[in-house]
Amino acid sequence: MELIVSLCGSLGVTGCLVWYLYYNTAVAIPRLTDKHSASMDKITDKFSVTLREEREFRRSEFADLKTFIKSEGCKHQEHKQ
Repeated sequence: MELIVSLCGSLGVTGCLVWYLYYNTAVAIPRLTDKHSASMDKITDKFSVTLREEREFRRSEFADLKTFIKSEGCKHQEHKQ
């Protein structure tokens, strides 16, 4: 705490403001941006995997349904004759 007070005393309010702005633009904001980018990449990858799994499940479900309809359709036609 004494360091901050002595720094403010020697640099003045303007110096502290310049340091604060520099720190935010050079250190804090890039860190936040990097963390956000990493989080978004993880979310996007997980969504892509989940979407792919769901798409494959729907395709197999559709193929099973087509097979069932074909087999039941043949039975229905046999009963008509």
